[in-house]
Amino acid sequence: MDAEQVVPDQRPAAESGISSSVTTESGLLEFKKALLYQEATPQPEKKPSALESGASASSVRDILNWKNPVLSGVIFGIGNFFFYLLLFRGYTVLSLLAYGLLAEVVICFAYVNFFNVVSNLLVKKPSGTDSTAPASRRQFHLSRDVVGCHIDAAIPYLNVVEDTVMNILLCTDNVLALKGMAALFCAAVLGNLFSFATLCYLAFLGAFGGPKLYEMHRLQIHRYMNLGLDYAKTYSNLLIDRIPKATDLKKKSF
Repeated sequence: MDAEQVVPDQRPAAESGISSSVTTESGLLEFKKALLYQEATPQPEKKPSALESGASASSVRDILNWKNPVLSGVIFGIGNFFFYLLLFRGYTVLSLLAYGLLAEVVICFAYVNFFNVVSNLLVKKPSGTDSTAPASRRQFHLSRDVVGCHIDAAIPYLNVVEDTVMNILLCTDNVLALKGMAALFCAAVLGNLFSFATLCYLAFLGAFGGPKLYEMHRLQIHRYMNLGLDYAKTYSNLLIDRIPKATDLKKKSF
């Protein structure tokens, strides 16, 4: 009686194991078919929102403010190495860009071919397929909506620059024209003192170090700025008072 009771209990377990293996294989096949269908069917393009259009500006701001120290440190180190080769090793910008792109292509070439070799060894393909056929890739193309959002965001800044330049050239605002002259004179003096690559490196250091220093020493910076503005106002008022006015000249002439 015991043997007769044990055998019927084992048969359903074996049958359940076979059925579970069949269901798992069928589930894997259906999952692969769904993935292939999802890759084959074109996905509808989503219109970027205002938050998505400002994501690039916020990411650049986060990098300059060292929100992610690892990413900011890597970019800062690459930039320092680039300017070191440019300023002290005699490389040109074109040669450095060409070497950088060459290194990227070599790394991609080695990675893709190594991955194809490993996948061919691990996964057995059917006899009718070509193992040397290039793998399909997704197309990363810019859409008009994304480009249009960035252009719309840049248009106000371009209009401000154009208005400022035209006001300086047409002398509609004499104070602004004098400020433009002073800025151009300072740029000419800096150009005589430093090369263009050195000025770019100083701007690079200021972009990475300025926001962090301002965040750490905000109160001290504001205090010294206020002191400097007060001194500048007092000395400018003294110079303006010493300039003879038209009414004083008329009184002296009479």
